[in-house]
Amino acid sequence: MRRILFAVLLAAASLDGHAQSSLPPCPTDTTVPWTNCFGTLTLPNGDKYAGEFRDNKMQGEGILYRPLPI
Repeated sequence: MRRILFAVLLAAASLDGHAQSSLPPCPTDTTVPWTNCFGTLTLPNGDKYAGEFRDNKMQGEGILYRPLPI
C-alpha cells in the first residue's frame, strides 16, 4: 500500500512541477550537462529529484523524493 501511495504522489508532484516551471525540459541524454532546464534525476541511492537544474546541479525549486523503508 505504501508503494502505491508513493507512486501516486510521485507522479502527481512531477506533473505539477512541470506545469509550474517556465524552464524547458532537460535533455533525455544524461551525459550532456543540464543547464537552465527542468527535469527528474534518479540519484545512486534511489532518491529522485524533480526540479530545476543549472550548470548540471540541482538549483532553485525542486522536490526530493526518498523511498519509504519497507
